[in-house]
Amino acid sequence: MEKKNFKIFLGFVLILLVSRICICCASESDVYCLKSIKESLHDPFNSLNSWNFTQKSICRFEGIDCWQSDENKVISITLSNFGLIGEFPRGIRNCTSLTGLNLSGNHLYGTIPSDIAVILQYVTVLDLSNNTFSGNITPDIGNCQYINVLKLDYNDLEGEIPSRIGYLPRLKTFSIANNYLTGPVPLFFSKNITAESFGNNPELCGKPLKGCEDSWIWKHVDRASFIKAFVIGWVLLFTMVLVLCLFKFPTKAINKIVSLNIWKLRKKKHLTSGSEEELSSQHKVKILLNLLHCL
Repeated sequence: MEKKNFKIFLGFVLILLVSRICICCASESDVYCLKSIKESLHDPFNSLNSWNFTQKSICRFEGIDCWQSDENKVISITLSNFGLIGEFPRGIRNCTSLTGLNLSGNHLYGTIPSDIAVILQYVTVLDLSNNTFSGNITPDIGNCQYINVLKLDYNDLEGEIPSRIGYLPRLKTFSIANNYLTGPVPLFFSKNITAESFGNNPELCGKPLKGCEDSWIWKHVDRASFIKAFVIGWVLLFTMVLVLCLFKFPTKAINKIVSLNIWKLRKKKHLTSGSEEELSSQHKVKILLNLLHCL
């Protein structure tokens, strides 16, 4: 009985030790995460002054929320309107329990990381609005399966909206307004996503916006030029088909051209009688050579 109780006690202690080790590892990783953020971003207004890493708890830092204050496991980072300058801080990947990230209202630039779904594996809220992010929207955002809120408005993003975003099952709030996006709007599961989510992107089309057939193509292509090009294309196609047909039946084509040249020679020399055999073989050879030269 004593042995059994001892084994239970030993197992309990072992579980506590393992869980404590995991917490310590998570704490170190999250501390490194916040250190890398602070080091990678320029902070002209000293908005991150409270991030003093000599303290035991990072959960008291401004803009940081933790699962539990004594565990140092960051669940959310909110640095909106901090005046921060720089590119997207990739060190955020070390906050392994992060579910919310709000970097809106800063001066962040460059592209959104192409592996954003790896950096933010469990993100439910991602707000990168009111910055100067540029380039295309990475299709990898479509792999953020837990995301509920995605705000990318008021940036310098361009290109098309990745179709994968429309298939995100939990997405309820989406805003991509005031960018330079083009092409068709993906179909979304959520009915809460309205035309306002895509505002001030004149080159976007499709529901809930205007139809794509009345959109950007006719603004950039002159209709008269398009019609001319269409007609020329058909003429070229007809000519190619005709040439191919001639090459398909070369004997008939040669006989017709030879007969035409014979008739011209007769008329020119005022021939009134005779047949094709009366023409010298020399004339026929010349005609065939000329014909082959033309082909």
